[in-house]
Amino acid sequence: MAAMNTKFKPGDQLLPYQRAWADDDSRWKFGLMARQVGKDFSSGFEGVADCTGQKVDWLIASPSERQSLESLQKWKAWAEIFKLTLADEKELREEGCESLLKAAAITFPHGSRVIAI
Repeated sequence: MAAMNTKFKPGDQLLPYQRAWADDDSRWKFGLMARQVGKDFSSGFEGVADCTGQKVDWLIASPSERQSLESLQKWKAWAEIFKLTLADEKELREEGCESLLKAAAITFPHGSRVIAI
């Protein structure tokens, strides 16, 4: 039996509707989506793919601290899949490690940043 070519590429695990969302390069997008359909997952793929080719800034705006940090975790997972290292990782809080999050960010070696608020 001949061996099949099963070379994995980042993004292969996206579902068709997630891939369509990630491939839409419009500056502003509006998505009316149900819960738990992979918005952060597919947006993280899109953002990390964008960060590989140029120096850009991305902003993650979520309703809660937990959701912002969870979304940022998906970006870190995509960075690992894309084999990108992180140059820096920061959390900025109001008054110490137990206070409310103001922002969290990851920076790639070429200067691209992802900021979660």
